Amino acid sequence: MRAIFAIWKKDLKDALANLRLLPFLLAPILMSALFGSLFGGLQGGSAPMSLTAEPGAAIVVPVYDAGESQLVRMLHISEAYDARPVASPEEMEQLLLRDGLVAGVILPPGFDAALLEGQRPTLQLMINARHKEEGAALSAWLAGALWDRIGRPFPSVVTVETLSPQEISPLNRRQEQIALWLLMSLVTTSVYIVPALLIEEKQSRTLNAVLTTPASYKTMVLAKAGVGFVYSLLGGASILYLNGGFETNAAWVMGVVFLGSVVLVEMGLLLGSLLNDMIALNTWSTLIMLLLMLPGALHGLLTSGLFRLDSLQRVVRLLPTHYILEMICAALSDQIIAGRMGTDLALLIGLAILLFFLIVAVLRRREA
Repeated sequence: MRAIFAIWKKDLKDALANLRLLPFLLAPILMSALFGSLFGGLQGGSAPMSLTAEPGAAIVVPVYDAGESQLVRMLHISEAYDARPVASPEEMEQLLLRDGLVAGVILPPGFDAALLEGQRPTLQLMINARHKEEGAALSAWLAGALWDRIGRPFPSVVTVETLSPQEISPLNRRQEQIALWLLMSLVTTSVYIVPALLIEEKQSRTLNAVLTTPASYKTMVLAKAGVGFVYSLLGGASILYLNGGFETNAAWVMGVVFLGSVVLVEMGLLLGSLLNDMIALNTWSTLIMLLLMLPGALHGLLTSGLFRLDSLQRVVRLLPTHYILEMICAALSDQIIAGRMGTDLALLIGLAILLFFLIVAVLRRREA
């Protein structure tokens, strides 16, 4: 234990003093704060207003009207909404997903006549799942408008269809950004900083000197991994603090960050054990980082609601970062499903154990 602590303490200081490695630690933290302030501020919660409508501008509402209802005219002349007639419900769905509109209204034939006769005709709302709150506001506006028209409480039956709920993240935009920056911080620390510590030991020939002491290969791996854990946790905590992430399940999120760092740091150590110089590391680490960040890129495409990438999703499920990001999103959204989290947890722990013994075996081959 003393040997692990001694190596860990030395590497912790070396990494901080190494000006070449320090930018890899700071870049995700600074970029998260910078992009958060540029694009409406991540502290604010949801998407900036410009993503749905210009401040003060009417929100476009596609309407499929099979019977020339006066409700369309009421929407059109209102200050809050601007009705856009569409030819079919299918066209409405495409508009909502393609243009990111809030919601659409589907009116059946004879809607106005049925209302005036005291019947309960069906009014259907088609809501973009990324704008549930704005969709609820539209529903309330319709209720008030129809009350004004017929002089009594809203008698219509309202059905709500939420578009592609399985493809829409339960996170708001601030939380989505936090999740992606956390993943980037973990990957950057693991594929750049951690393997560099091991390669520098090889290049300076201090690795053999360390192994002449009571320290073993397992001791060396645990100490180097400990450095990666510390920097991963520091990076994760900094991103959460700068972007208001501590308002959510911070303990759960940091627990997932630690677990993710265990797996990714060991992947970095495996990379460092296989390579012998920094030039090779710079080449391979960039390629591996792009590969490991693929779940983050795919997450953004899927939550946009514009893409269906089932075949690529199957490939991404082979990457550990897919499960790490899935667990981070679950913790941030406060929608932790015990069974699903348990499966992801078991997969990551099993991979961490496998990687540990694989790293030790690769390092021992140096003696052969």
